[in-house]
Amino acid sequence: MVFVIILLVVLFLAFWWLGGKELVGEWLTGLFPVERLKKGDKVDVFLDGKYNRTATITGVTSGSMLIYDRLPLPVDYRGTFYATGVDQNDGSKLVYVKNRKHFKLVRAAELVKKVFNVLDDAENLIPEDPVMVEAATMGAAADPESESETETEEAGDGL
Repeated sequence: MVFVIILLVVLFLAFWWLGGKELVGEWLTGLFPVERLKKGDKVDVFLDGKYNRTATITGVTSGSMLIYDRLPLPVDYRGTFYATGVDQNDGSKLVYVKNRKHFKLVRAAELVKKVFNVLDDAENLIPEDPVMVEAATMGAAADPESESETETEEAGDGL
């Protein structure tokens, strides 16, 4: 009898250490809603657990998403219905959800992610062409309208 119990414990631990934990985590994440974020979607932004704003996603890179064509927000984890990021300036935690009602499920999803080593959802916030996004974020720093005014002024100085 003791031998059977020891054998079952050893089998369970082997299953757990050889990927069983991840399998259970994937099964548990299947219980959460599936609402993936992409460019053009409206997203509700929560800053340190409090609602901050609703914005439209205008660009996506591998480590951030762009809102208002100028403001990059960090993205560290992509779940099936939400994404999270930590602001490097002040350490505040950002949560992005497509449906504001699903924010209450984020805590449970984060617990499942931590305990069962759940990987990012590859279909949520798929990065765009990196060259176009980099040009957009670079262009946000330098306003193209001010450059055209400078060129016009320089052309006028030569007369």
